[in-house]
Amino acid sequence: MTKRERIAEVAKDQGLDGILLTSGSLRYYAAGSSAEGMVLIAAGGGGYALTDSRYFEALEQTAGPLGFSVVLLRKNLIDSLGDLCARLGIKRLGYEDDTIRLKEYRRLQTGLSCELVPAGEALCTLRQVKSEEEILLIIAAQEIAERAFDDLLSEIRPGRTERELAAFLDYRMASYGSQGRAFPTILISGQNTSKPHGEPGDKALKTGEFITVDFGARVDGYRSDMTRTVALGQIGEEMEKVYGTVLKAQLAGIAALDVQKTGAEVHEAASRVIREAGYGDYFGHGLGHSLGVDIHERPTASPASEARFCAGNVLTVEPGIYLPGRFGVRIEDMIFLSDRGKRNLTKTPKALLRL
Repeated sequence: MTKRERIAEVAKDQGLDGILLTSGSLRYYAAGSSAEGMVLIAAGGGGYALTDSRYFEALEQTAGPLGFSVVLLRKNLIDSLGDLCARLGIKRLGYEDDTIRLKEYRRLQTGLSCELVPAGEALCTLRQVKSEEEILLIIAAQEIAERAFDDLLSEIRPGRTERELAAFLDYRMASYGSQGRAFPTILISGQNTSKPHGEPGDKALKTGEFITVDFGARVDGYRSDMTRTVALGQIGEEMEKVYGTVLKAQLAGIAALDVQKTGAEVHEAASRVIREAGYGDYFGHGLGHSLGVDIHERPTASPASEARFCAGNVLTVEPGIYLPGRFGVRIEDMIFLSDRGKRNLTKTPKALLRL
């Protein structure tokens, strides 16, 4: 079943005549392009991509082979959408209530004669289970990221700046076929590693520091995500202890992750290790998240997550310890859950690397 057909099934299950896709992520997911416009999928299975002359030819090449009719706008988008809904007999139209902007919603509300029905939760649930094709794209992105990381290691030395090394990593991913970063690359060092989402700056690397690298590549719209923390030269005893604790916590989280486990249970397995080592106050974020077309998707592993994992989920497992003003450590892998068990999609070693 194609993604278009799966969305049509969601429409039927929700008692809708069709579903309107407005976010770039879902338009890419369904029609292979996030080009400006909207995508309408009827409950009967028909798909329509509405766009203007700037993107018409490109959409015909991407969405056309996926069974979509590409509609060239002859007037404004809302009026054209209204005409299409009237022609298709759409009375109840699902929309992405979890991502749509208020201004855009009001335009739909005033410009369409059909009833607008929230469908964001059902669409989110649909995307949680990845197909074999989607998994292969995530793996391809991960392989690119790991090749680039291998190249980066030989460039890390005292005096190089965070910003130039982040740019080098991004360039190497692009040279290996990445279609852009999965998200803005995090490459930070020394005291900056205590910031979970620190930004690369002009700080020069020094001997005796940690360097944390959190990054990913993108292939055909699908993203990878990994984090490694390495040491530049010899490091102190507590740095060694913190690294070992984070690694132990990550392995505990991976071991706990399984079908039918809740996100809260998996998070607790890793968090417990960090608490027992005396660093419980310094791990403040969730253990992991799903990913695909978006870098953060559901399900997640966090203290508040009661959703149960199932076959087809891809989760990151990324515990960390962050000592403000001193240093931090994070280690992250991607884990795929299947009917045959779990598979770690991240191959780069995790033993502490000293450069």
